[in-house]
Amino acid sequence: MKQLYNFIIIFAALALSGCETFMGKKEKIPLEGHREAVLLSSEEYSLDDSLKNHIIKLETSEVNQTWAMAGGNAHHVMRPLLLNPDFKLIWEKDIGQGSSSEHRLLNGPIAVENNVYTIDSIGLISSINLTNGEKVWETHSIPSDNASQPFGGGLAYDQGKIYAATAHAEVLSLDAKTGNILWRSPTSAPVRAAPTVSDGRIFIVTINNQLEVFNENDGQLLWTHTGIVEAAGLLGGASPAIQTGVIVAPYSSGEVFALRVENGYPLWSETLQGSKQLDSVSALSHIKARPIIDKNMVFLVSHSGRISALDMRSGQPIWNRDIGGIRTPAISGAYLFMLTNDNHLVCLLKETGKILWAKQLEQFMDHEKQQGKILWAGPLIVNDSLLITGSNKQGLLLSVKDGNELRRFELPGRSTLSPIVINKTLLILLDNGTLVAYQ
Repeated sequence: MKQLYNFIIIFAALALSGCETFMGKKEKIPLEGHREAVLLSSEEYSLDDSLKNHIIKLETSEVNQTWAMAGGNAHHVMRPLLLNPDFKLIWEKDIGQGSSSEHRLLNGPIAVENNVYTIDSIGLISSINLTNGEKVWETHSIPSDNASQPFGGGLAYDQGKIYAATAHAEVLSLDAKTGNILWRSPTSAPVRAAPTVSDGRIFIVTINNQLEVFNENDGQLLWTHTGIVEAAGLLGGASPAIQTGVIVAPYSSGEVFALRVENGYPLWSETLQGSKQLDSVSALSHIKARPIIDKNMVFLVSHSGRISALDMRSGQPIWNRDIGGIRTPAISGAYLFMLTNDNHLVCLLKETGKILWAKQLEQFMDHEKQQGKILWAGPLIVNDSLLITGSNKQGLLLSVKDGNELRRFELPGRSTLSPIVINKTLLILLDNGTLVAYQ
């Protein structure tokens, strides 16, 4: 019987409380003045004066044909994607169990050719036709004689097969056309981050901070690597990044290791921890944003308030900033765009970490009462804009030049998972388990 590790699930939220004075008939005495948001933040957004006249120019947008795994590909860098700027909702599809007080969707869809693949919060895997939203097949990843876990797993695609890592502490291979299970292998603990597939291998990070590598063909365990086991962490995890025979594996402890793909031989390591921790939640070094490998640079983001750029070959720091987040940044050309813990959208120069601009996004659904913290997901670069979605049932298109709002559109429900684009189609998996498509 597999041992399940009990983790403290922490949702980062800020609570504001006040004192009330009662007199006579217990009537509230209103406070005079203007209410301002009071937020714990360790972020710094000092803009570089030398970049005031800098003109941002991105790479040319292209039609994306494949979103094979979390982050789009194994190194987690996607070129700007073509999308009709006047896109409209074309279909909606229920994929199964969504997020609730008892269950949680942790990973978004993947898409290949004309099919979209999803896994719900109890392990139901589905194939959906991209054109019309019709379900092609569905397969329960958890055996019928086992109780399901209340967390969804993640998916990856390679050469006609779907690979699923689950909270039931298993990795599965399925035929992408039929959904038939080809093999299943045990992992040492439940998995909440999506797998990364490359070089005939499946790379999985479990909740006990163990990297496990499996053979794509038969599910044989090839090698493992272990980080420090943490007693507390955020819900979910980050998929490893891979390029040119090197894997960059993040752990919830804030550790990051670069290893040889073929045998796990360590090349270098780094620990991400912000310099300012204002409370027990912000002090968590959990790396939930996926590492990015872009040419010879590795980009890492920690929840505890640190973004770092490292040399891919040596692991030596190139630059650091005290800016933290849980979302994977988007990179194009010389620029890096990221969402921060305190709902800023920031544009940095990739080579130096200098900030070109920082835009404060909406923070509360009820601004007057400062209630209902908004969680934004993304960003995704479409055309020459940045696309994000939110738990306030809103989607935004923002200018890459300054972060100003270009378009706002209504979503059919809350969205806390990052969107994807394939074949000029925007796909968003809502928290209630509904997959929506826009063209």
